[in-house]
Amino acid sequence: MKLLHRLNPYVIGDRLHEKKELVKQAERRLAEKELILKTHDYVRSEQHKIKSYRHTANPGPNSPLLKRMIQNPQTLDKGFFSRLSLQKIKLVDRPKPSSSKQVQQILRRDKRIKKMRPMELHPAIDKREIPSIEDWLAERKRD
Repeated sequence: MKLLHRLNPYVIGDRLHEKKELVKQAERRLAEKELILKTHDYVRSEQHKIKSYRHTANPGPNSPLLKRMIQNPQTLDKGFFSRLSLQKIKLVDRPKPSSSKQVQQILRRDKRIKKMRPMELHPAIDKREIPSIEDWLAERKRD
């Protein structure tokens, strides 16, 4: 790297003939300002143009209209636009979807969901009957 750098030494005053970037930028701005400040001549020599209402055959080499005229030498008939009366579109009612009787019965059933009671799943303890005092005394007398 240093060997190549030795072949390209920096010479003081080597680029004094070139304009600095700041000077170039200032010249560009002045040129733009001159274009903006210039008044344009708004007077035109051509005021009106004649617009052709019919296409004429262009005798160019790839002219499609000229090719058509050579193949079919008949003249084209003029066509005019005319207003058409639009027919009103009538809406057609969609048939209501019908389902089978089984599906209807299922849909009419009670739709409430049973509440889950988790304690009903556990086995209940048998209740012991506690005899009243009168029953207990009656059993004692029998014995």
